[in-house]
Amino acid sequence: MNLPEGFWLLTAIVIVGSALLFYLRWRRSGVEPEVGMADTGSAIESFSRAFPDLPIRNVVMTRDGSSAFLRLADSRVGFVEHAALHSAARLLEPQTLTVGAPPDSQTINIAFPGAAGGGLFEFSSVEEAAEVSLWLCGEFAVVGADSPALAEKSDGE
Repeated sequence: MNLPEGFWLLTAIVIVGSALLFYLRWRRSGVEPEVGMADTGSAIESFSRAFPDLPIRNVVMTRDGSSAFLRLADSRVGFVEHAALHSAARLLEPQTLTVGAPPDSQTINIAFPGAAGGGLFEFSSVEEAAEVSLWLCGEFAVVGADSPALAEKSDGE
């Protein structure tokens, strides 16, 4: 059986071209960013779609960018978590959260009530973790300057 002239050249071109395409696809897959929210704007957009009437005061992203905690104008806390191709937004009520011991000072361990979500949330800095922790604690009653305990302490100094 005789093969047409140039058959081996054409076969070699197809094999080399296919190998090149597979190589480039493999290289590109390693360069693509992880699936997550790119910035605070994505978190704000996701939360605003779910809760359009709640103004946002501040946003703190987790280190990996998969979650964001949002401080709302009415002192409540919002939460956005990005998973696969969608994101979920929720309002967090500080009185209903369960907080566990974190492994380090940049991490918060939270269990959400009635949901499978929660876990360890690592932040870029200790300050960000502390700020979100304070948001989750809720509002505390501030002792006034006319309090006897505070007055005794300030007079003794």
